[in-house]
Amino acid sequence: MIRQKLTDARNSLAMLAALGLIGAVLAGVTTLASASGPSNSRPTAGQAVSTVPDTQRGAGAVSPPTTTTAPAFGIASASGCTWAPNGYVCGGVRGSGLKVREAYVVRGKRGTDFICDYRGRVTVTHNGRVIYSKWSSRHRGCTPLRAHFTFHINRSFPHKSRLCDTFYERGVRQGTVCFTIKR
Repeated sequence: MIRQKLTDARNSLAMLAALGLIGAVLAGVTTLASASGPSNSRPTAGQAVSTVPDTQRGAGAVSPPTTTTAPAFGIASASGCTWAPNGYVCGGVRGSGLKVREAYVVRGKRGTDFICDYRGRVTVTHNGRVIYSKWSSRHRGCTPLRAHFTFHINRSFPHKSRLCDTFYERGVRQGTVCFTIKR
């Protein structure tokens, strides 16, 4: 059972790397299922680490593992992915400290499927209240395989705020990836 899950995790990482969603696939994906659980040690700048993002998803959904890179020179960034119908939704945030420079959301589909009538949204909540929300423009046509939006935010948020990137297609939420903003 655990070996099958590790094989599935490796296959997911290989698929995301092949699609250009993550920069490097870790050779040691087995750290995802280490018996000791998540490590509390901090990676050094530029070191790749294996993470599972904090995502909002429906019952029974499973998040694929992703790869992020530890911040260097005080610049903080994070990215993550979750499964969506016939593909995935990935999101990320770039900034420094409590300041968010930009966020992005990506939708990808397998095979020859098109992404039609779509838009993205970024929201930031603090203590359960929405303190920032921004919608992308709506793309009414169709795009093959992959679509994305970048949100230029350039704003500081309170410590432990939660930023969520969401992708919608035909008015239906396809997936959400969330991150906690920390000092």
